Amino acid sequence: MKISSKTQYAILAMMHLTSRYSDGKIVSTVEIAEAQKIPFKFLTHVMLNLQEYGLVKSVRGKHGGYRLAKEPSQISLGDVTRAVEGWVVRCDVDIETPAYAKVEALWGEITKSIEERLNSTDLKTFAGTAQGRA
Repeated sequence: MKISSKTQYAILAMMHLTSRYSDGKIVSTVEIAEAQKIPFKFLTHVMLNLQEYGLVKSVRGKHGGYRLAKEPSQISLGDVTRAVEGWVVRCDVDIETPAYAKVEALWGEITKSIEERLNSTDLKTFAGTAQGRA
């Protein structure tokens, strides 16, 4: 299983916004891109996805940028993943055999486990844990 760059960048951007949340300041995409080493052009698309999903709010103008739309404790990693991917984990094979039914059941269990973990991990906790390791 591979986590897409888009999802990884979205999580990094949201962690950056979480670290600036208590300041109440608007954070520019340039700041996020530089701090997290995310390609600027790619980040702009990711931020639009996050905004459309209601996870960030944008502010226009010379000192514009983004801020979290909710408390970091109210945003899960599952929310972030769904905002950019539309799903957390998915299996696209459509085969109807007895053997594949067993494989499909296993993927279902794995998917449920991953989704539960992502949905139960909020940004505040995750960012705090990540900072504690740095």
